[in-house]
Amino acid sequence: MFNMAESRKVDTPFATGIDPYQQSSSNMVYPYRLAIGALLYLSCKTRPDIAFCVSLLARFADKTTDIHVKMLKRVWRYLSGTRHYGIILGGDNLKCVAYSDSDLAGEKENNRTTTGHIVLYGGPIIWKTKLQKCVIDNTAEAEFISVSVCSKDVRFVLNVLENLEILIDKPVINCDNQAAVKQLLAENISLKLRHINIKFLMVRDLIQQQLADVLTKPLSRKNHISFVENLPLYDFVKTGEC
Repeated sequence: MFNMAESRKVDTPFATGIDPYQQSSSNMVYPYRLAIGALLYLSCKTRPDIAFCVSLLARFADKTTDIHVKMLKRVWRYLSGTRHYGIILGGDNLKCVAYSDSDLAGEKENNRTTTGHIVLYGGPIIWKTKLQKCVIDNTAEAEFISVSVCSKDVRFVLNVLENLEILIDKPVINCDNQAAVKQLLAENISLKLRHINIKFLMVRDLIQQQLADVLTKPLSRKNHISFVENLPLYDFVKTGEC
């Protein structure tokens, strides 16, 4: 239907330098909605590498232009050249690791921010990209919200593993913004972030709850040592005072 199987291959699904918000001629002839539907299925099931660009292009389903069709065809060309790509799951010593990020005011029509995250457990198992409804005015806040949204999926994975009686090390969420990390670990919320919706503050509770694990359940050696170091407890033997 889309006639892109034999198209010229490209290495990336998104071409830098092309602005989807620039003025262009309307194009309602190309089966844009059908193509977006097919690509959304792929991006949600097996291809996290196209998740952002497909989510972005889906915003223009009601106002498609030649620019959007050109960008969408590039995604097809990328997929045509990467048919051998796939998700590998499994391995030894599985750990739950997540990564979150944000693009402050990347959506130019209403200056809204896109957040995204991916959760790994022997491979990518959950990934999401979302255009936030609220207007965010600083990077720390954007990253804070991104980590919070990510933490919900991490909690979901942990709940599933607990129900299956699978014990794993403490999950790790990676965030590359030091201001956001500082607020996540702080006892009090900064004045600059007090307006954040209360639902995004849950992640701070989850971080604090991890320190109470030793009071409610047996921990692995690694987790117990981590708990002791995070309290911290004073080691009299190492200091020569006992």
